[in-house]
Amino acid sequence: DTTNGLWRKSYTLMGDMTYILVANGIVSGSGYSPATPFDIYVNAMGREEAGTAGNTDILVFHGSTDAPTVDIYETTAGELINDLAYGEFDTDYLELPTADYSLEVRDETGTTVVAGYLAPLATLALNDSALVAVASGFLDPASNSEGPAFGIWVALPMGGNLIELPKSTVSTEDILSRQIDLQIWPNPASEDLTISFTLDKAYEISMDILNITGQMMMSRELGPRSIGSHTETIDVSNFREGLYLLRFRSDNNITTSKIKVAR
Repeated sequence: DTTNGLWRKSYTLMGDMTYILVANGIVSGSGYSPATPFDIYVNAMGREEAGTAGNTDILVFHGSTDAPTVDIYETTAGELINDLAYGEFDTDYLELPTADYSLEVRDETGTTVVAGYLAPLATLALNDSALVAVASGFLDPASNSEGPAFGIWVALPMGGNLIELPKSTVSTEDILSRQIDLQIWPNPASEDLTISFTLDKAYEISMDILNITGQMMMSRELGPRSIGSHTETIDVSNFREGLYLLRFRSDNNITTSKIKVAR
């Protein structure tokens, strides 16, 4: 509440700017090592779209309280980020051609691998997007109240749940196999678009429709859906003719499909 807040701090935010805020750190006075105090970290470089068409821009934040200063490498391209310390954003966005990448988080010497991850930017159809990647969790959960293990989570410009990057022991084929099989008709559509899908377990489901420039045209939270077959109908009668991207979310998995509006 406003009287007994856990934390307070004043910021001056300028007009016509896009800010990124990351809430991070430890509130508890015990049970964590180190007990790095809670703070809200502010960055004024926020983007919602990639600077160049066909790219995916990524800003990285180090929020793992017990992790060392790290370097991040792409297994074929080499070092992407050097000496990123806790509580820091990287100096600028990584501007990467949209593709599927394999990443290694290393200590600041660049020799010891802390963890490896896949960044399937092409598989998840994240081209032309600007993302924020947050390293969080604990390298040693046993010394930190059995909190979540170290990982990297990605925030999308249109909002929604953070997406956890899979460990590099998971193949891109595994990611594809977790995608939901969507049946869409009619496609092209002029008025109503029907989407059917079958779930192998219960999921929280949401759907977005974006135009070819990445602008959000519709976002719908469908809530929990049980195992089995489901059908949803979307009214596209107010959409202009053209191509769109349907982005279907089931918990941390994303399935995308192109749709067309024609009359």
